[in-house]
Amino acid sequence: MFRRWVQRLAERALADVTDGPYIVVARDPDDGSTYFAGPYPTALAALAAADAEVRRQDETPDRVRLEISVAPIAEP
Repeated sequence: MFRRWVQRLAERALADVTDGPYIVVARDPDDGSTYFAGPYPTALAALAAADAEVRRQDETPDRVRLEISVAPIAEP
């Protein structure tokens, strides 16, 4: 399931013709708190950061897993 999610995220990012900026969004499913990281200059840079965070979470499986996503920052 996770790998499919990452694949869909990568496909969406690659299909987007804009080049950024993007942020990584992390949401705690227990209390709903949301954290942001970035901005990253491209979707691929944000995806790499999201992947690194997921890998860090995999190292501590006994902790609550944050829901990780990538989002473009809208132009003002």
